[in-house]
Amino acid sequence: MKVYIGIVVFVMIMTGLYTYYHGKGRVSPVASPSASVNVSVTPLQTSSVGNSVGSNAPEFRLQSYTGVSTGIADFRGVEGIVLYFWNVTCSTCTNDLSTLVQLQGQNQNGFLPMAINRADPSDSAREFSDRAGSTSRFPHLLDPNDSVYSLYGGSGMPYYVFIDKNGIIQAIENGAVSQEIIEQDLQKIL
Repeated sequence: MKVYIGIVVFVMIMTGLYTYYHGKGRVSPVASPSASVNVSVTPLQTSSVGNSVGSNAPEFRLQSYTGVSTGIADFRGVEGIVLYFWNVTCSTCTNDLSTLVQLQGQNQNGFLPMAINRADPSDSAREFSDRAGSTSRFPHLLDPNDSVYSLYGGSGMPYYVFIDKNGIIQAIENGAVSQEIIEQDLQKIL
């Protein structure tokens, strides 16, 4: 009789565990639709996609100031890409945008900065980047819900992601950095 009770208890426990892991106890992710940002993760190579150094940069699509949908896949073949996340409240961002303009002009190999504004209205962001002299020099994209910023693991302001021509993240900088650090990171992608 003790063996029979033991088997029944064991079966009940196993059934409960199975139900928990394969039924209502299981949490499934729910995507929140966004009216203005379409974020999709597509590997640029066959290795893992992620938001850390050594992983493939996730693909995304964002709108520019003029409404053009743009992503890093549009610039395959460019020697290197620098994603630069910023907003108008960032005290160092005007200088950083100007520095990226200067370094892009000095660099013979041609890296592409992509300035991604975090959650500011388009008019405010454009006015800010116009003052920095960067609006006409490289793509400026709007990330109104921080979807791409989160996709890339952003945790500070400004936030740089340096991507080589193979789509591999080679360096990440979080917060204000010197021009020397930016130049060192550029060498990793050129």
